[in-house]
Amino acid sequence: MAESLVSSEDKYGSLMVDRALLTSLMEAAACGNKDSLLSVVRKVEERYGAQASSDSEGGAAAVGDSLSPGALLGFRDAHGRTVAHFAALGGAPDVLELVIKLCPSAVNVKDNSGKTPLFTAASLGHINSLELLLNKGANIGASSEGGSTALHEAVYAEKAAAVKLLLERGSNPNTASDMGTPIQIAAVTQQKEILELLLSHGADPNGVPSADASSAPSSPFPPALILAASKNECAILKLLLEKGADPNAADAEGFTALHCTAESNCASCTQCLLSSGANWGMLANDGSAPLDLARQHKSEAVLRLLEPLGESLRKQRPTPSPSPKESSTAAETGGTTTSNDPAGKASFVPITLDPAGQALPEMVSKVEKLKDEGNAAFRISDFLTARAKYTQAIEDCPKVETLRDLLGILYSNRSFTNEQLADAEAALADAQWLMRVMRVQATQLRPEWSKAHYRLARAHRLSGGTEDYISELWEALRLDPTSLQIQEEMNAAVQAARQANAKDKSNVSA
Repeated sequence: MAESLVSSEDKYGSLMVDRALLTSLMEAAACGNKDSLLSVVRKVEERYGAQASSDSEGGAAAVGDSLSPGALLGFRDAHGRTVAHFAALGGAPDVLELVIKLCPSAVNVKDNSGKTPLFTAASLGHINSLELLLNKGANIGASSEGGSTALHEAVYAEKAAAVKLLLERGSNPNTASDMGTPIQIAAVTQQKEILELLLSHGADPNGVPSADASSAPSSPFPPALILAASKNECAILKLLLEKGADPNAADAEGFTALHCTAESNCASCTQCLLSSGANWGMLANDGSAPLDLARQHKSEAVLRLLEPLGESLRKQRPTPSPSPKESSTAAETGGTTTSNDPAGKASFVPITLDPAGQALPEMVSKVEKLKDEGNAAFRISDFLTARAKYTQAIEDCPKVETLRDLLGILYSNRSFTNEQLADAEAALADAQWLMRVMRVQATQLRPEWSKAHYRLARAHRLSGGTEDYISELWEALRLDPTSLQIQEEMNAAVQAARQANAKDKSNVSA
């Protein structure tokens, strides 16, 4: 009976410390020379295999006979890569086939990051090696520790032929990983050909994982449309829209593709998005609309597209008459809903809230429900409905001290809604009523008080009152110096004012 020259308990430890043999094995596999690999395998066999019988002589057919299946896989580099990974790296099918013959399990062996030889062949575009591995049983859906597959590797490496082969052999184009989905990778790396391949094989243009992957990790990146918009890739953006991408898809911060094109001043992408139904009034989590970003970044080309839309909505917006109930409570609560009695022109009566009054729970619940309904309408940019809900909530809100904060929130929300409706007077009126609701807390540095000044600033900005806008921004920042949003807007406003002042001076005749 044949015996191993190295005891089984020491064998794999010896394999890893035999650096010279390890290096020779990996180099032979990577160079793509079958004869070189055979020579090294013989050396491995001499040291770590069983003693060959006298009748087992001659040629390549006998090489490896005395090695146990998988023995060569005991040799790994610092990253856990095996001779199979290096054979896939070399791209010579005959070398890879020899490795698979000696170690059948090599087709699915993983390195330290969970990648198989299929990943290596895919990333280098070695089509013949890919086909060989798949024909020998390689798992096309094998995933790395980060959730990526061979398809992710091929897309990232821009290997269109490898992408096509993997898709034809059944690779899932919607698998999410820490690299994103294949379609997200193609969008951000601007690969239109590969994007078309993915879409033609069932890739979801919105990047949503398939239903059978509910337990798989979700992509950490924005939808592909937003990634394309951020790169000003109009051709890719148009392709995604044609294939069903949601023009209003948002990232985790609420930003849409239109926000991106407004920032970068890409008129072509903006027009494409608007033509596909993008909502120009959609707000990000920080309250910014695409029009806000276009103004902030001085995106003149995009402003020419968006500003007429805002003006059109302002002109079309009906001006409702105040209800009798609303008129009767206006002096007490500031419950104005129209620009017929703008805050800047009205005589305000200090708001009186009953300090000892109690609100019935059912009334508070009703007001909270109206507020939530207003918020829901606002999120989908149904601003007229949102304003109506906030107005009803203000009317129904019990005027007691314990609900001062709730009343303030309602005025703040309605002011913001009027801003989106381009109604400067109504926005200013609600902002000033908000100031009066919160005035009892003026000596307290609370975010609510800062927010009141911020809403007032935004209303002044809408009406063109630059000095008042900056003044109220400064006050909001003084009360809440940690707000990055207010800091950025303040800096932008001051810079814009300086530039405007410098321009005015340059136009003065000597």
